[in-house]
Amino acid sequence: MSISCPVCGSENIKKSEKKTTITIEFGRDITIDEVICTCLDCNFDGDFAKENDKIIEHALTEAKRDMSKFILEELSNNGISNTHFERTMGLPFRTLARWKKGNISASGYALLKIIKTYPWILSVADEKFNSTYAAKALIGAAINIEHPQIVKSETTTTNGILGPEVINKWGFELPIVEEEKMEDTSYSHGILSFQGGQP
Repeated sequence: MSISCPVCGSENIKKSEKKTTITIEFGRDITIDEVICTCLDCNFDGDFAKENDKIIEHALTEAKRDMSKFILEELSNNGISNTHFERTMGLPFRTLARWKKGNISASGYALLKIIKTYPWILSVADEKFNSTYAAKALIGAAINIEHPQIVKSETTTTNGILGPEVINKWGFELPIVEEEKMEDTSYSHGILSFQGGQP
């Protein structure tokens, strides 16, 4: 397929490549070989054949697969098994095995990025997303970043979660969180039925 200059229409084109760095999630950099077409008649340059979009898309897909494997290995090294992860997050059996092979959806990758950023969410999921526990987990995680000596010194700390008495002792205010009451969502259809309401 011949390439022509979009400015003057000339097909006297010189093609070259340039290393380009793209910053993606978690401060990582990936390097691609960006294609540059230069018209030797009018000196206009650019991606005349629109090749770089495909190159970037491929590089991002590979980076997503690599990052997925890295996050899953990191979770495993921290003692979180595939079975535990899947059960806690309500995922089908062997979902993580497929993800490790690179077969991961955009929503699955989004979930991994959230857990990578906020690993304490797994402990919240273990507690059935109890909102009071979630508030404690959030504050505990924040204190662990700003004042790690507090978390290390408290024997009452479990999985990085500080109890109200510990938080208050160190002068932090624990918000009062009321459990949400779900609306009645009972319904039936044929032989299937669902009883909603307060958890």
